[in-house]
Amino acid sequence: MEDCNDAIKIRQELIRLNSRKASLHEESLELFNEARAALLRLVALHSQYELACKSSDPLINNEYKQFIESMMGKYLLKKDNVS
Repeated sequence: MEDCNDAIKIRQELIRLNSRKASLHEESLELFNEARAALLRLVALHSQYELACKSSDPLINNEYKQFIESMMGKYLLKKDNVS
């Protein structure tokens, strides 16, 4: 009888853990999509910034462009790895 109770407790714990896993996965996808949307807004703002700063210091523009490109590579290109 005790083995049966242990098996039931183990099944209940597995169900609880699977539910938690699903919930965490859903939350991670939501956070990823929010981060991706924010990055897309940043890219759009960067385009506006580039237009406004065409006559600005080329070194500053290059550093900013490298930063944006690294962020795009980090978040936009990893979409396939999340799902």
